[in-house]
Amino acid sequence: MKKIIILCFLLPLIGFAQQHKAAKSTKYKVHLTNNIDSFSYSVGMVIAGQMADQGISGLNYKALNRAFEDVFKEHQTLVSAEQANATIQRKMKEQQERAQPQVAKIGSVIPDFEQADTAGNMVNIQSFRGKYVLIDFWASWCGPCRGENPNVVKAFNRYKDKGFTVLGVSLDKTKEAWTEAIAKDQLTWTHVSDLKFWSNAVAQKFGVQSIPQNILVDPKGIVVARDLRGEELETTLENIFK
Repeated sequence: MKKIIILCFLLPLIGFAQQHKAAKSTKYKVHLTNNIDSFSYSVGMVIAGQMADQGISGLNYKALNRAFEDVFKEHQTLVSAEQANATIQRKMKEQQERAQPQVAKIGSVIPDFEQADTAGNMVNIQSFRGKYVLIDFWASWCGPCRGENPNVVKAFNRYKDKGFTVLGVSLDKTKEAWTEAIAKDQLTWTHVSDLKFWSNAVAQKFGVQSIPQNILVDPKGIVVARDLRGEELETTLENIFK
């Protein structure tokens, strides 16, 4: 019965797994010391590939390896893809929070930084003083980011006249993909990027290892919240501007 359950959730992933040839699959290779069966390990590799393609792992494979080890300590046999994904993402988020630089801690003053906007003009974070600003790390290629964009648009449109704005920091690689996504998702706030993918200078300054990710800064430049998604973003802003 257990094998049947595993096969049921594995079947939709087979097509995805076939796309990852031997040369590419080595990028996702994880060395596990726990005693797990090869079938569960194979399923884990498919999930790892999905996560990496979506930007979830932030290309941090050492952290991903530790997350897998923790998963199999908690679950001796992989029961479902959803369970494994949820556990891995939770573990990686915990690891990321432990490694988060002090500059991104709630209560700390945001450090100075600047980056070019879509027109090539330099934008400095200091220019946003006097407003609540959501520093939003995203990319056109990131599915979860694009899925979250409507929530950010809704919040921006509701509070933009009350002292709130958004600064989008993109981890894109090409200007065309970046600007097309901005237009398609109707992201009408300021956007910056150095088009260096995960090596984006601002993202590295804040220790960003996964996206979407955001930091809410108050008018004095102090971090008041982070990683606000969906209704949580709306509720936080509602409490601020009530």
